[in-house]
Amino acid sequence: DEDLESVSIFALLRERFGIRLARAESTISARLATTEEQLLLELDEGGAVLTVDQRTLDHNGEPVELSLSAHHPERFPVNLVQDANDTHLRVGIANSSIPETRS
Repeated sequence: DEDLESVSIFALLRERFGIRLARAESTISARLATTEEQLLLELDEGGAVLTVDQRTLDHNGEPVELSLSAHHPERFPVNLVQDANDTHLRVGIANSSIPETRS
């Protein structure tokens, strides 16, 4: 058994099961927070959250992971960069260990 608190789930998938992750597709949006989210994120009533829905695919295009999360909008800055000669948009989460993604 692996201690998932100290081991990357993605490293475990690769090393133990041979699953190579190839792509992550993320959708970032905003919506009104639920009552529970307001309490947990210390938001005012009627406050908004930023949501990140991410699907991770393996090298065969098969889904491996689905992540749905809600974030305090002041604690989750998003940085979008697109170069003039680049057909892909690079998205990074400011001050985060979340890797940059290209779409």
